[in-house]
Amino acid sequence: MDLSQLLSSEHWFNPNPGSPSIAYSVLAFVFAVVLGASIFLYVRKRHLFGEHSLRLKLAGQAAIIGAVLGAIGLALVFLRFFLVPYLSARFLVYATLIVLTGFVVYYAYYLLRVFPSKLVSYEAQSMRKRYMPKPSPATSRSAKKRSKKRR
Repeated sequence: MDLSQLLSSEHWFNPNPGSPSIAYSVLAFVFAVVLGASIFLYVRKRHLFGEHSLRLKLAGQAAIIGAVLGAIGLALVFLRFFLVPYLSARFLVYATLIVLTGFVVYYAYYLLRVFPSKLVSYEAQSMRKRYMPKPSPATSRSAKKRSKKRR
């Protein structure tokens, strides 16, 4: 492979790029694993995280985005194998791979840096709700009026 081709727009946007290399089989496997893991996470999130709404929300978002990117990537790789004009351009597959990589990097950053502080505040709020005294029905204003009328 000539490295000068990598800088050529014809190489990236060629509507008929020719037969795919073995790297596209690896990409198909990666996109299939992402799609399968995302579907598994979406289906089993209640079992994995229970009723923890913060974790359920994060798992649901990650699963949906992962499933969409995995399905798009897998479809583009198969279109590349079938040599469909314009839809088998190298740029589409690699752009999807770059977006998937960005998604993984962002969620890794989010889980390591942002999520712990949100988790602490969520736990503190749930503890406050759990132990906060609830007003009894007899202390409401209408209940006091009724008790005065009964006397």
